[in-house]
Order: sequence, then C-alpha cells, then structure tokens
Amino acid sequence: MKHRILIVEDEEGYRDLLQRILRRAGFEVFFAVDGIQGKELLKKTSVDLAVLDWNLPGMNGGELAAWIRKSPKLAHLPILMLTIRCKPEEEALGFASGADDYLAKPYNPMELVSRIKRLLGLPPG
Repeated sequence: MKHRILIVEDEEGYRDLLQRILRRAGFEVFFAVDGIQGKELLKKTSVDLAVLDWNLPGMNGGELAAWIRKSPKLAHLPILMLTIRCKPEEEALGFASGADDYLAKPYNPMELVSRIKRLLGLPPG
C-alpha cells in the first residue's frame, strides 16, 4: 500500500513539481491550494503525512499545523514545512506551530524524499 501525502501549496509550479517528485518516489499524492482547503481535505481524507507551505491564502501553514496538532484525530500526523521562509526565527516558529521537519525552498528533491521517508519511518533509499 502506498503512503498517502497531502501537499498544501498555492503556487502551481511548486505543487506540480512536488507531485512529480513524490509520485516518482512511490507515494500517493493529494493536494490543496490553500490552508482552508487543506483543512477540509484533512477532515475527510486519510493521509500519512502533510507537506505545508507557510505562505498560504486563507490559513497559513503555521495555523494549519497548529490546527492539526490540536485535532485528536490528526495530532499524530507528521508535518513537513516546505517554504521560502528560511530565517532561523521563522524555522523556530514553524517548529513551535507543530512542524516535525522544516525544509527551505529551493530544495534538493533527494533530500525532500529522504526527509519524508524518515518522518514516515521508512528505510532510506
């Protein structure tokens, strides 16, 4: 069974790239274009990990991560924050919001897949 990943990303180019990378790595991919749509998808779709952009319309990635952590059904869900915001204080804010890992754009696709596998408890490679 494929692991299911939700991507919440408003920029179409990044969203398409993420989908290609993750599908090629063997994951099933769902996506939302903003934080509110991501929240609604999480309420009705079972996923194994969420990849969140920080700068999202409606509800930013930090707010969505905090909502996930407060949700009894989803609190265990691994969260990878994938964002252009890469200052140390922004990264600290991402972790404080509930992210399990934080990766700055642009990113290396191999590193992204490795981090996702680690968060899912899968063997590297």
